[in-house]
Amino acid sequence: MVVDCLLPGQIRQLGGKVTYVTARRAVKTAARDCEIRGGEYVSLDRANYATALKVWLPLAEQGDPAAQTYVGEIFEQGLGTPSDPAAAATWYRKAADKGYSRAALNLGTLYEQGRGVPRDPAQALNWYRRASGLPPAASFELTAAAPSAEVSQLRAQVGQLQRDLDAKGQELTRLSAELDTARKALEGRRGEADADRGTVAQLRRELDANRQRENAGRGRITDLEKSLTEREARLAQIDRELAAARSAQAAAEQRQSTDASRLAAQTSQLQTQADADRGQVSALRTQLADSRREAGTQTARVAELEKSVAEREASLAAKNKEMDALRASVAKLEGETKDQRERLERLRQQAPPTGSGPVIQIMQPDLRTMRDGKNVRALVATDRTVVVGRVTSETELLSLTVNDRAEKLLTNNVFRSDVALATPEQPVRIVAIDKQGRRSTLEFVVARTQPPPATASSAPAGATRVGLPRTGAASFGTYYALVIGNNDYQQLRKLKTAVTDAREVARVLEQDYGFKVRLLLNATRYDTLAALNDLREKLTEKDNLLIYYAGHGELDERNQRGNWLPVDAEPNSTTNWISNVAITDVLNASNAQQLLVVADSCSSGTLTRSSLGRLEGGVTDDERLKLLSAMAHRRSRMVLTSGGVEPVIDSAGGSHSAFAQAFLEVLRANVGVMPGQELFSNLQLRVAAIADRVQMRQVPEYAPIKYAGHESGDFVFVRQN
Repeated sequence: MVVDCLLPGQIRQLGGKVTYVTARRAVKTAARDCEIRGGEYVSLDRANYATALKVWLPLAEQGDPAAQTYVGEIFEQGLGTPSDPAAAATWYRKAADKGYSRAALNLGTLYEQGRGVPRDPAQALNWYRRASGLPPAASFELTAAAPSAEVSQLRAQVGQLQRDLDAKGQELTRLSAELDTARKALEGRRGEADADRGTVAQLRRELDANRQRENAGRGRITDLEKSLTEREARLAQIDRELAAARSAQAAAEQRQSTDASRLAAQTSQLQTQADADRGQVSALRTQLADSRREAGTQTARVAELEKSVAEREASLAAKNKEMDALRASVAKLEGETKDQRERLERLRQQAPPTGSGPVIQIMQPDLRTMRDGKNVRALVATDRTVVVGRVTSETELLSLTVNDRAEKLLTNNVFRSDVALATPEQPVRIVAIDKQGRRSTLEFVVARTQPPPATASSAPAGATRVGLPRTGAASFGTYYALVIGNNDYQQLRKLKTAVTDAREVARVLEQDYGFKVRLLLNATRYDTLAALNDLREKLTEKDNLLIYYAGHGELDERNQRGNWLPVDAEPNSTTNWISNVAITDVLNASNAQQLLVVADSCSSGTLTRSSLGRLEGGVTDDERLKLLSAMAHRRSRMVLTSGGVEPVIDSAGGSHSAFAQAFLEVLRANVGVMPGQELFSNLQLRVAAIADRVQMRQVPEYAPIKYAGHESGDFVFVRQN
């Protein structure tokens, strides 16, 4: 796996006496390479992207443009730190001002999307052009006549209505937030009230138990008091008897000395009995004191519980009153929200249509602007041609006509129209009108010319040819390909066409395009990553790499990350899945000049996360070839996916998937040199047609792979045979 590695500093000799060590260097490389070179990287917590920021931030602050770009990407993605597009834009601008094209491309994306900077398509275009080494685009000026007073007044009214609409929308958002806050507070108060009710019930149960114990203690005290009274009365009786006995003894001593022994015995016996009774009385008094203390404690506890119950009931009554107030506030906010929504809807109905009209884009045939800069024409070799295009509209389309003939939109807003050449130069006029009455018109001329030489391609007879015939000795470098096809999954549903697709793609790339192909069939996770790293270490800046993957794909719902699933993948465990992030890291660390990933799997669209420029029209074939040759020497990281984040078709009835069938057809139809954009535009139409036949929706995507080191340019296919 690719890691952020801190290499040791170099030991340098200054003169004959001074030896010093330079600062450590940060690079992106494989963990094994980092270990061999004595570098430092995080081995046990790769998910902690905060360590990556610590590696690159010091170099970025020193002015290293590559490090500044890495820091910007970390801030933009929020890796180990809160996402901060504004900080990302600042770092991108520092690197872009030094001519670092990757940073310029990322900054253009932020301007296009309005993240961290104001949304500005013109700024985005200029940064994209700077990334490609082109001068800034010329500004566009409005040359229409000055609007009338009535039009100006209407525009002022539209602006005021739009401002009112925005203000009401903001107020509605604020009221909705207040309503949500009030509802949450109400739910919290309800929970507290329920908890208090439970506490009151528990206190009532304790109060009842203590009252029962208090009543029992009072009965015990009464019994002890009665027993004590009886014992004291008996003791008094004994004391009286003892006094009488002593008096009798004294009298008897005087009268009868012979009875002294008997009276002494009786006195001793009465004294013993009195001592015993005094002991019992003392014990009873102790028990009485204990019982009285216990009774006092129980009485205090009862009083305390009664006071606590009274306080809880008062708190519950206050919370009930507060809940009633919150309910009234919620009802009031709901009423205000409803009123604001009604007023907002009325403003929307009053506001006139805004925005631009439908946008018409022609995919086939190839339109070219003539040297006069005015006429637009397409060159065809037959008396009939098929015009294929797409209409993009903010609202539903009302009508579409081609030369006053109504046409229907197919899947993905694509239309097809047969055009017959009644004259050598047949005008074509396409008009699109949306339901708000906005109209767009596109006009061009279809001219008949001679077909390209038959020896330029071995495409099947009758097939639509694409690309430019290769002339001259333009160099495009050496081409390599890693082709992966997985059918025989161990724990997942087996596929039917992936292996067949991979074999045929490998054959066409090797025989017709001269690629050095490595074919992996039913590959495990280790096989796939080992092959990727072997190519990463092998390829140089003069080489180009195409990676073709056909197999299962899965979207990780938690982090919205796509994954390739090798044959040893498990359905409910990501252990053997290959994340798009891992693939991106490998591509970023590769030295290959041009790199294209072709992914025919479900959820493969998560790799495409950037904008894509187009090769401008209005140039000759020779000029286009020179531009393509220049593009081939710029570092590019492109991805062509069979679909977005939705499932894609494994088989549409043939031996290949819908995407692979279209991919092979376009490769076979190429007459020489074909950029990836042209391959994509032709492939997209074929996939849409196949998907329509099986009543499914599949939309291929083509874009630079963001965070993989894309600078500019495009992947170029050069046919050899």
